Amino acid sequence: MRRGSAHVGRAAKLCYNEFQGMAENVRGKTAKEIWRIFRYFIPYRWGWLALLLLSALLAGIELANPLILRYLIDRVLVPREMRLLSGVLLTFVVIALAGVGIRFSWTLLHRKLQLSILTDVRNALFHHLEHLDIGFFQKRKMGDILSRLETDVAGIES
Repeated sequence: MRRGSAHVGRAAKLCYNEFQGMAENVRGKTAKEIWRIFRYFIPYRWGWLALLLLSALLAGIELANPLILRYLIDRVLVPREMRLLSGVLLTFVVIALAGVGIRFSWTLLHRKLQLSILTDVRNALFHHLEHLDIGFFQKRKMGDILSRLETDVAGIES
């Protein structure tokens, strides 16, 4: 029994050490790769800030719906104050329409930022390809190069 547990302990330690080594390797590469991608976001920082503010507004609007519903039940329906009903319903509709407008603006701005960054990445890749040595192109098929570029950009996009 003792012999088997020692074997399991050694195996667990080896797995743990191997996992730690892989994690350190991944961490170093990931930070480097994140910075390489993050460079393309910097010129659009104001757009990302606007996107963040729109997200906060959307969250606030989502939180307003239960409050309006609580007010409707506690102050209008239970005490039968029907003169307040139209105002509460109008408020609900206005907030719902504002939510639709903000969500549309968020989607539009997000897509615009996404396409702008992808265009910058594609332009940088093309610029890099233009300045490669002719030997690079002689060693590889053009279809393989284009396929690799498209796959890499699609990986960034998703």
